[in-house]
Amino acid sequence: MKSDAYQKIRSLTMYERRVVASRIGKKVQYLNNLAYTNSGASPEMANKLHKATDGYLDRKELCPKIDWEKFGD
Repeated sequence: MKSDAYQKIRSLTMYERRVVASRIGKKVQYLNNLAYTNSGASPEMANKLHKATDGYLDRKELCPKIDWEKFGD
């Protein structure tokens, strides 16, 4: 089952998705794929999304297999 972060991506308006996609250097389709398919975010992309949304999208939820406590901001 997908985490709350993926539900949050779904709740973003198209404008908000465009802004986030631009900030992480991806197309909106990347966010749509994350939200609606079984593909997960890589650790690097989870961190970028976390920073691009000022923590709204939690990197721990986007990529739960990583021990984020070992990594700094």
